Amino acid sequence: MKRFSQTVLKLLSLAASASASAKRLKNKITVVMYHGVRPDRSPFHSWMLVSESAFERQVQFLARHFNLISIDRAVRGPRPEEEGRPNAVITFDDGMKNNVEYAWPILRRYNAPATVYVSTEEMTLRQPFWWDRVIASVMAAGGCDVCLSRFGLGNYAFTMRREPEPFWRLMSKLLEDIKRQPDVLQSDMV
Repeated sequence: MKRFSQTVLKLLSLAASASASAKRLKNKITVVMYHGVRPDRSPFHSWMLVSESAFERQVQFLARHFNLISIDRAVRGPRPEEEGRPNAVITFDDGMKNNVEYAWPILRRYNAPATVYVSTEEMTLRQPFWWDRVIASVMAAGGCDVCLSRFGLGNYAFTMRREPEPFWRLMSKLLEDIKRQPDVLQSDMV
């Protein structure tokens, strides 16, 4: 019950600040970018994917407080009838299959347009993204040490436990560390 009360207080605080935020955002466009949406029941807790229920809550919030517009509409500028509320655009990077499977039904329910950017190189090469190859390799090993000290990064000790959070927290750190490296080093690492 305490956790529920804290959540309600946070939501009330957010709602109270929404009108002040709306004034600040009046002639601006907020872009909310996602990579993908995963089913709630999925054990896959990647930093790049939001759960279906969290995505629905976020889209519902956006629909309530913003004019949800397409990227094309955003480029043309605000219309007079849209001036009461700030505008927001929803985008998805990389064009993952889950954008259609899990995100699209929610977007359709809220009449929310979205732009999906498709990474054509991975499609034409039929090769997974580098981060997907890293995740798949570590998961296939069933837990392992990834030593990247020769690249100045260190050691990442993965264990496959029942709780997914520690695994994905460490995986997120590994992927973020690799992502910050120059492209030449990235290709050597993966």
